[in-house]
Amino acid sequence: HSDSKNALVRVGHCGCRLLLGLHAKNLLKQSPDNHAKIANLMGVLFHAERTGRLGKEVMVVPLVKKAWDRGDYVDFVSKTLVTLYLQFDKVAWFRVAGVMKGDPVPMILRALKIITVVWVIDLAREIQAYTRAAAAPDSDSSDKQRELTDRKWAMFRGLALVIQGLHISQLRPHSDIVCGGLGIYTAVFAALTVYPKPKGA
Repeated sequence: HSDSKNALVRVGHCGCRLLLGLHAKNLLKQSPDNHAKIANLMGVLFHAERTGRLGKEVMVVPLVKKAWDRGDYVDFVSKTLVTLYLQFDKVAWFRVAGVMKGDPVPMILRALKIITVVWVIDLAREIQAYTRAAAAPDSDSSDKQRELTDRKWAMFRGLALVIQGLHISQLRPHSDIVCGGLGIYTAVFAALTVYPKPKGA
């Protein structure tokens, strides 16, 4: 499953970012050679992630129309931005691969800024969904409590993505350690969510 594989690649990419952050804070043994190797591996994995996203807009574009047709204009904006993100991401891939001329970094940062906005929208929707669920009359039932717990974790994951986005897009750089650690968490969760179950499971 391509999504699960891409999520696992992201685990490695975020792990490299975490190690680079620890190295920068002198929490790991200093070695310019090791630092360069980790940085190079992170770049390779980041490019591999981008490779795994090639063509994904084909699946997103129909969702844009569906969101518009049902009158969900917030989702329409979100899906439109995801499509735009994938287009910039593809151009960055072509530039890294040498198929197109130009520096890929500005295109990568532009794409990351767009996906960060998408994550902010998603977080706002998770908060709204939790607030509505908590205000429901049957909010004391065991099933509802489980739903609220799930929604709390969904909000945490949404917040984790926004924190990562602010750093990797350079909108608000903070810490490779925090970004890498949260990235491992969200990537592992994504991998477990989409990983194909064995037959009969």
